Amino acid sequence: MNLAASFKNKKYIAYLDVLGFKDLIGRQDTSKLENYFKIVQNTLKKITHDKPSIKSLLISDAVILVANNDNDEFKQLVTAVQIIQSKLVNEDIWIRGAISFGEVYFNKSKGLVVGQGLVKAYLLEQNTALYPRVIIDPVIVPIVTKGAGRIDFFGSMNPQKINKVLESNRDLIHSPNEIIKKNKLVDDIFFVAYGHRVIIDAIRNRNMDTYINIIRQNLYSNAVYYPKYLWVKNYFIDVLNDIAVRYNTLDSETNQDILYISKSIGDFNGL
Repeated sequence: MNLAASFKNKKYIAYLDVLGFKDLIGRQDTSKLENYFKIVQNTLKKITHDKPSIKSLLISDAVILVANNDNDEFKQLVTAVQIIQSKLVNEDIWIRGAISFGEVYFNKSKGLVVGQGLVKAYLLEQNTALYPRVIIDPVIVPIVTKGAGRIDFFGSMNPQKINKVLESNRDLIHSPNEIIKKNKLVDDIFFVAYGHRVIIDAIRNRNMDTYINIIRQNLYSNAVYYPKYLWVKNYFIDVLNDIAVRYNTLDSETNQDILYISKSIGDFNGL
């Protein structure tokens, strides 16, 4: 164990936490809990196969991922987080977390991870993320863009060309400016765009009702949870509006998708 050597090279660290995990493990029916572990383990296994330098650790309701200071690895890390979040939404399991940058020592065989980078990610999850989202530590923006700002960061992480193929329009990072403008939410911090993966898949499969029903059930289940799922509802509406704007620049082949998007926006607004 050589902490000093490990701390010399700062890394990206993602810390993810399952919301409502206490309720999840208290159920007699363990299928949802089993699905959580299966989804996370399979996703971590795949990223380890595709990018062995990205390290991961699953500890109960916490998932930790560590990537080198490399833009490609950062994108792979964000993609892994996005996949985990979107697949768990299908199970009505919601993730809150943060991705930060700093010193970290990681030893999977010993189940040991420690360092200021992890502490920063944990504290951001606890104190700043607030809603079911994984936020990006603002210090990461100039690191990825070599000193540039928000616009360059957003452009470097997301597709710049509009495409008829839905999946080709899938963002990795969501810019919350549109959420603030349309839905008056409280901050402008970047976060992982899991809603793009969820919503685009729902448009393709024509199963938006699945997510509308999940959010409806959560909105009216407990007053304590209401603000969180109101945020999710408004976020999904924002994603639908964003996709609609892109599609409106294309030809008539996308008309059926546009009609479905418009109906879905109305259904979410009606919750």
